[in-house]
Amino acid sequence: MNRWSQTYAYFPYTVSRRSLLIALWRLKTTALAALLLCGALRLLPIQAAESMASVSPTIVSNVMDLSLDQLLDVNVDKVYGASKYEQNVSQAPSSVSLVTRDEIQKQGYRTLADVLRGVNGVYVSDDRNYSYIGMRGFNRPGDYNSRVLMVVNGHRINDNIYGQALVGTEGFLDVDMIERVEVVRGPSSSIYGNNAFFGVVNVITRRGRDLDGVELSGAVGGNETLKGSLAYGKQFENGTEVLFSGSAYASDGERSIFFPEFNSPTENNGVSEKSDGDKAYNFFGSVGYSDITVSGGWSWRDKTIPTASFETEFNDGGEKTLDSRTYLDLKYDREVTDTVKFVGHVAYDYSWYEGDYPYGVGLGRYINKDESLGEWASADWQVNWRVADRHTLIVGGDYRENLTVHQENFDKDPFAEYLNDDRHGREMGLFAQAELSLLTNLVLNAGARFDHYSTFGNTLNPRVGLIFTPFAATAFKALYGSAYRAPNAYELYYNYTNQSKANPDLKPEEIKTYELVWEQGLPANLRFSVAGYYYEIENLTSQNIDPGDGLLVFENAAKANARGVEFSLEGRRASGFVARLSCAFQKTEDETTQAEMSNSPRQMAKLNLIAPLWEEKLFAGFDLQYYGAVDTVTLNRSDDIFNVNATLTSRPIGKNLEISVSVHNLFDSTDGFSASTEHVNSALSRLDTIPRAGRSFFLKLTYLF
Repeated sequence: MNRWSQTYAYFPYTVSRRSLLIALWRLKTTALAALLLCGALRLLPIQAAESMASVSPTIVSNVMDLSLDQLLDVNVDKVYGASKYEQNVSQAPSSVSLVTRDEIQKQGYRTLADVLRGVNGVYVSDDRNYSYIGMRGFNRPGDYNSRVLMVVNGHRINDNIYGQALVGTEGFLDVDMIERVEVVRGPSSSIYGNNAFFGVVNVITRRGRDLDGVELSGAVGGNETLKGSLAYGKQFENGTEVLFSGSAYASDGERSIFFPEFNSPTENNGVSEKSDGDKAYNFFGSVGYSDITVSGGWSWRDKTIPTASFETEFNDGGEKTLDSRTYLDLKYDREVTDTVKFVGHVAYDYSWYEGDYPYGVGLGRYINKDESLGEWASADWQVNWRVADRHTLIVGGDYRENLTVHQENFDKDPFAEYLNDDRHGREMGLFAQAELSLLTNLVLNAGARFDHYSTFGNTLNPRVGLIFTPFAATAFKALYGSAYRAPNAYELYYNYTNQSKANPDLKPEEIKTYELVWEQGLPANLRFSVAGYYYEIENLTSQNIDPGDGLLVFENAAKANARGVEFSLEGRRASGFVARLSCAFQKTEDETTQAEMSNSPRQMAKLNLIAPLWEEKLFAGFDLQYYGAVDTVTLNRSDDIFNVNATLTSRPIGKNLEISVSVHNLFDSTDGFSASTEHVNSALSRLDTIPRAGRSFFLKLTYLF
């Protein structure tokens, strides 16, 4: 990652076992057919919307026929991340997806990136170094997740130099410690401020009481992969609750990877050998008593890169990145009265990145070092007030002092320095939001946030939602919101001799989103939702070549817009059966040129199945993902991506042992994700796509003490 060249809830009804089997069979058949249909057709959002309209009367009729007992039996999911307080999913001013720990286990997800790949409307790409989150048709190659905010237990994870959230093996948190992931779509700067541009990924960890002892886990997999983790959690009689976990991961990666663009005798006929290794370690801890909780974490990852990015030597084996992340958070959470709650955080964060980039061969070989160091201290507070048991008001604010913003680039031996930049800065914000029950079935959710940055000044971002629930299992949402993404230190100040230059005059990106959402509970434990949206982006930051001097520079030189529709059909039973089918259709364009944005699939389809195989002790999980072709940065078209993962999971054998066997990329597909402009070889030709990791096996044993 030599940074100078970046461009860019459920509704259970009582039914007979026979009816359940029939419903499940129909759901399975329909889901498989729909998945194939979504993958075969090149549909525009308007066509998807028309097909949705044709089934509306039947769905409404089914709901109207529900009995009062069925309506009262509705079990509603809760979400926290949409408004910074717990509320019903149907009342949240956003389109929301939830992934539970049970699903994470039974689908064999290994990283947070795996979890997000299974979520409707989310597109996670990979360049053999980092994982990149895309939402609603926007995933610029080389963007370091700065347009999606990641939060862990209320603590912001995005760093203060690149705005980066780490979600792959480089991720901050071991996936075994996740209790729930909330994916909140749409602009959320009205309460979160920066980075909540396309949405928020809110991660809630397990608690000490959830473990209630020691959990030891070990895993082996293909490519000489090993992982071990140890966790301890407990809630004591005096109320003190503790949780500690640590894990270690190592993999040789694929031993040989073929890149056609390097297919010449001088470059090992395009085969990169032993250049895909990965090592990662992390720790998470939490201690809570009464209203106070102290939590923190540390992660470290060392990744070897096989793609010869930034014109480095192909098949050298010396290109790698190192990332480390640390935080310490003090939280105060108090119920002041029956209707008033106060939550506050004080925190310290640390982020370190180091890249090694080899150039030259033989005696002329040297390493270019790219480094950054970020340190920041922050404080935030929030007051929630429940009024007349019908309305909710929240006010809050936060402050962040960027203690260290350091970027450096130099050749190691012989030493030659190209960049040594130190900055400081601060940012602060105030927000307010009201959830007002205008009628018993009509809610107005409105709020706004004011932010001040020492780099560019002020910004104000509102959000308004009108939520109508004509029936207990029906919710209609009309939403509008704006958000911003502040220019980060890398975009503002990074310069590299004869390569790129800084632009301290960058303005924040701005987005305005209009959205309609319909969420519907159906018989046979089904839940249906559809969301249609349109957004416009102003001051889109892109890296361009200055015609005056030929140097790369970040500029607010583009506008973009997108329209799309997202569908989801979900069913689940107490036995553990879960089925979720989703399709997303979108089109994202450069407003000036009318060209499609690169790395933006027009359609996506996903099918998640979990089925009990034997007495609720053995479960099978299938995770199918289809992504349509995208335009690459070289103006070519990639292949469609079809991925299948399969997992067998046991519940405790005896009392203590759990076993999981999973296969990722079951059919060993070689299709890949779009490359970015950093992937350039010595002949100055660019990679179109970077092949995905091939089939991989993973055997995991977990013992509970």
